[in-house]
Amino acid sequence: MKELSKEDIALMQLVSAIDLFNQRKFIPALTLGAAAEELYSGLLKKYSSENNINIQNSADITEGIFDLTYNIIGLENYKSQRNKYRNELKHHGEARNADYISADFENLARFHILDAIINNKLRTNHLPNNEVVKSYCEDNGIC
Repeated sequence: MKELSKEDIALMQLVSAIDLFNQRKFIPALTLGAAAEELYSGLLKKYSSENNINIQNSADITEGIFDLTYNIIGLENYKSQRNKYRNELKHHGEARNADYISADFENLARFHILDAIINNKLRTNHLPNNEVVKSYCEDNGIC
């Protein structure tokens, strides 16, 4: 049996998501990116609570931007819409989960990977010490 920290697991998921994204395997990149995003969000929430500060996670910040610009952009309930696809890729059998999914999987994967990176940076104030992540950030102009 091996013991790993949630931080180590999140980084493994993030690096694997980026590797898959670079191979244009967007659906597994999306699900692993979303898993890393959730772990980093949980770590951020714990950090905020332990330090008695309120730091919103990346998805909440983005949702606030979309709420402020709803009249211009016309996108309602951003976070729910974005998470809909992530959840449909993980579950089946409920009425809301169709047999087929039509989505922009490339951009959804990109958003979840980005949010994982941002959630980590909001907590630690730096990128993970990993060449795959640093290279992805440089290639996408998000350093």
